[in-house]
Amino acid sequence: MATITSLGVGSGLDLTGLLDQLQAAERGKLAPITLQKKQQQAKISAFGQLQTSLNAFQDAVAKINDPQALPKPFRQCAWHWWWRSY
Repeated sequence: MATITSLGVGSGLDLTGLLDQLQAAERGKLAPITLQKKQQQAKISAFGQLQTSLNAFQDAVAKINDPQALPKPFRQCAWHWWWRSY
């Protein structure tokens, strides 16, 4: 008994061509999803950079508000205490 081992042999249909078209159609469905994924990753990256910048700014403000961070003559100035009262 003979067995058929090749796709579409004897049917007259171009099953290889149909398979290629099906694969192309599936890849076409993935294109918008892939684009959306890249856009979301870019947003996540941007938010991460923003968070890093805000943390650096917050650290800088904390250092400014720390009287021990100022040189000693400035810590003893009257204007420094006036400024800290706000």
